[in-house]
Amino acid sequence: STAPKSCFISTAQGNKNKVYNRLKELERLFKDNLYIELQRHGLVAENTAEKILLDLSQKLDLPLVATNDCFFQNKEKFNAHQVLTCIDKGLTISSDNRRLLTKEHYLKDSGAMISLFKDIPEAIVVGVNQVNTRDQDNYYSEQNSLPIETGADFFEFLTMELLSNLEQEYRLSKFKVAVGHGESSNFINYFLLKPKPIFQAYINISPFLAPDMLTYIPERLGQFEKKIFYYVASSDNDLKPVMDDVSALNTAIIDLNNEKLLYQMDTFQGTTHYTTPAHALPTALESIFFALANSVNAETTIL
Repeated sequence: STAPKSCFISTAQGNKNKVYNRLKELERLFKDNLYIELQRHGLVAENTAEKILLDLSQKLDLPLVATNDCFFQNKEKFNAHQVLTCIDKGLTISSDNRRLLTKEHYLKDSGAMISLFKDIPEAIVVGVNQVNTRDQDNYYSEQNSLPIETGADFFEFLTMELLSNLEQEYRLSKFKVAVGHGESSNFINYFLLKPKPIFQAYINISPFLAPDMLTYIPERLGQFEKKIFYYVASSDNDLKPVMDDVSALNTAIIDLNNEKLLYQMDTFQGTTHYTTPAHALPTALESIFFALANSVNAETTIL
């Protein structure tokens, strides 16, 4: 288990205050590398613990991870495993002090795990329909390249209404990803410029950047004191303004000396401005979460 045994015992016994204090201490030690583990094997203690952990996950803004404790290959091996365990420990099936297992302690594949925890979504993907409002939503000032008028209204809508509503309705992780293509790619970088960005990863696909953003973005990326993931992609057949922006941005970013910045740039061969997203998005997500996993493994101390 990823949590200390004392913490699990407290949740199983319904001691919410003790669990809260323990999690606060762990959060102080692990910072953004702390996750709350959930398991579902049909045990009463797990059901008691889950109610407490779900509530504290939301109150402390701690991400959840679903795991499975496995002792045998499949459900059919349950009885045999029980007998072998008793033989090993010199106990009988009726012994009160033997390890309590259920048929759910078998090795589950990803499909079984997703089905088991389908009421707790693994990810929420939100798309904004800009078919008739794209130009107005991405509108920025010619003086400083920052959003004004309808662009400022759209920024406020995303921040104050859309994201606020999502946080109220769902158990969101601290880790959020912003994805933009073309003019929308320029727009997502306005979130990057905030003192406390609400997104921790930015996927820029064939970006049309406002002039001053070529200065703003590298300056901001060089200032981060926490991990930030930044991805840029275009193609060898992309529009010339896009290729020029990507080249200039890449040159500025690779000269930065910030160990907190995890940066990647890809140039796809044979794709166009409009087909590049189909190649860039899965590549970016894989790279971001691979880097995230390595970052957590490298920085986390096991208690």
